[in-house]
Amino acid sequence: MANKECVVIILDVGQAMCSNGTGPLEIAIKAATLLIQQKILHGQNDELALVLFGTQGTENGLSGGGGYKNITVLEGLTQPTVDMLTKVEEITPGNAQADLIDALIVGMDLLVKRGGSSAKRIFLVTNAGGEIKEEEDIKIIITQLEAKDVKLNLIGIDFLPLEGEEEPKKTSQISQSERTATKTYNEKLLRVICKKVGGVVVPAHRALEMMSYFRSMKQPKATSTFRGNFEISPVLSIPVWSYLKTAAVSLPTLSKLSKVSIDSELDGDHKAQIQHSLHSRDDPDLEIPKSEMIKGFKYGRTLVPFSEIDVEVLEYKTEACLQLIGFTDAASVPRHHYLGRTEYVVPMADPHAVMAISALVHAMAETNSVAIVRWVKRNKGSPVLGVLTPNIKIDSEFFYFNKLPFAEDIRQYMFAPLLGEGVKKEYIPNQAQLDATEDLIRAMDLEKASHNEDGEPSEALKPKHMFNPVLQYFYQTLQFMALHPGMQNITTNTQIINININININININININININ
Repeated sequence: MANKECVVIILDVGQAMCSNGTGPLEIAIKAATLLIQQKILHGQNDELALVLFGTQGTENGLSGGGGYKNITVLEGLTQPTVDMLTKVEEITPGNAQADLIDALIVGMDLLVKRGGSSAKRIFLVTNAGGEIKEEEDIKIIITQLEAKDVKLNLIGIDFLPLEGEEEPKKTSQISQSERTATKTYNEKLLRVICKKVGGVVVPAHRALEMMSYFRSMKQPKATSTFRGNFEISPVLSIPVWSYLKTAAVSLPTLSKLSKVSIDSELDGDHKAQIQHSLHSRDDPDLEIPKSEMIKGFKYGRTLVPFSEIDVEVLEYKTEACLQLIGFTDAASVPRHHYLGRTEYVVPMADPHAVMAISALVHAMAETNSVAIVRWVKRNKGSPVLGVLTPNIKIDSEFFYFNKLPFAEDIRQYMFAPLLGEGVKKEYIPNQAQLDATEDLIRAMDLEKASHNEDGEPSEALKPKHMFNPVLQYFYQTLQFMALHPGMQNITTNTQIINININININININININININ
C-alpha cells in the first residue's frame, strides 16, 4: 500500500542517557510517546516497532551469535495501540552500554524482514553519549538504508547546534564542561550518516515542539475535486483541475458504546447498534414500514406530500461545468462575500492548457481583475456562484476559487450611523481619541509582533503555525483517558496552554493620553 508506512523507533536508554540525571531519557520517552500518539490517531494502517538499546537484558533477532548485546525489541512491527503507549510510559533507565550502530542494524533487520512496498522510516532518539565500537559497520548500514529506501530521522538530545541553527530554549542541555569528546565525535558521525542517506537531524526541543501538536487529520492526498473544462466561450475552453486549499476541521464523531458490554469485560469493540423504527402518531404501537413512507415539504402551514417521482421532478437538473460569466475589478468583490472553503484551480498537465492559464492569470493580475464563474462540480449538483482570483508564484500560475453568495444568502441589517448627519455630538470622536486609536493599532500590529530564528521582527499568528486549541485539548484528553481510564485530574500539555497565550500576544503599549469622554 502506497499510503502505509513501517516505522521503527530506536530509543537510547543506556548509561550515557542517565549520567547527569534522567532528563535526557525523559525527553526521549516523551518523543517516542508523541510519535506513537500521532500514529494511533492518524496512521491506523501504519506499523510501528520499538527498539531499546542500553538495556540490562538482550532480546532481538540477531543476538543468537553472541552479538548485538543490550538491545531489546520491546515491540515488533505491529499496528500502533494504547498498549504500546503504556509500554513506553513504563520504560526505565537501562544503565548499560550498547552500540548505537548495532541498534540501527537491529532496526533495519525488522524492516527488511517485513518486506513489502510500504514506505519505511527509522526514528533514532539519542544523546549520542555512548561509545560506538562497530564503526566498520557504518558503511553497511549506509548501503542498506539506501538500498531499501529507508528514511532516517535523528532526534538529537543535547546536540550542539550547527551554525545558523536555533539554540535550544528549554531542554536538559548540558554544560560545555560536561560534554565529552565521545559525544562530540558521535554527533558529527551521526550527522555525516544522515547527510549521506538524505536523512534529517532534528534537535530534541524542536522535535517535541513539532510533535506536541496533535494533527487533526492525516496529511491528505492531493485528490482533485473537479476535472473538466473552464468554458470561457462556446468555442474556447481550457482543461483544468481543482484541489482543496482550506476547509474547516471539526471534532471527530464519537462512537456510541454499550456500557453493559464494557462492564461484562467481553472481547469486542463494544459498539452499540442503533435501530430506527417509525410509528404512527395516532397509534404509537403501529410500526410503519419505510416502503409506506413518503416525503412532505411545508408550504406555509400546509404539508405537501411528494412521492419518489415527485422528488425527482423537484430536483434542479444540471451538468458538471465551470463557466465564465465575466470579469470585474477585484475591488468590486468584497472579502466578506467569500463563503466556505478555498480551492486551487490549476491547468491540466498539458503544455497548451498551462500556457493558456498562465496568459489569463497574468492578464488578470496586470488589470487587477477577477473572474466571476458558475461552477457545477458534478452532474445533478447545485450550481455555485464564485470568484477566481489570479495568483502568481515563482514556479506556477493558478487561480484561487471562493464561493460567492446568492441574494438569499446575504443578511442585510440597518445600524445607526457613526458619522454624518443626525449623529449626536458626544458620539463623534475628537482628534485625541482618533490619535490614541491609531497608536493602539500600530502598537498591536502583528506584522512585526514576533521574531524569526535570526531574531528579526516577523509576522505573528500565521494560520499555518496556529493550531486550534479546542482540537488540541480534545486529542490530548482522549489520549490521557485511554492511558488512564477513570482518572479525572487531566494534566494539560504546556504546548496547549501556550496556544492560548500566543493568541493573546503580550505587546507593551505605552499610550498616556487623557481622553475626555464628556
